[in-house]
Amino acid sequence: MLEDRFKRLIITKIMRYVASAKHVNELDQINRLLTQSILKDGFRNRIDMPYLIAFREHFQEIDHMLRHDVTEFSDSLDAVIAPET
Repeated sequence: MLEDRFKRLIITKIMRYVASAKHVNELDQINRLLTQSILKDGFRNRIDMPYLIAFREHFQEIDHMLRHDVTEFSDSLDAVIAPET
């Protein structure tokens, strides 16, 4: 099992990419695919609730300014989790 600190580091790296690439139109499809891959196992539309709940717990521990920069992702994460919990 990965240590929590490492998990947050990986999530931070991914969210920095999402935050920096969201203004580049050419990367829009890649960003949507990345978001789908995290939230719904790519385009298979499968939801792994324990994974998503753990992901959100670690996501909430990353820098608050970075979370603010990826509010669209955060809202999507909450929308996937909310109906299931």
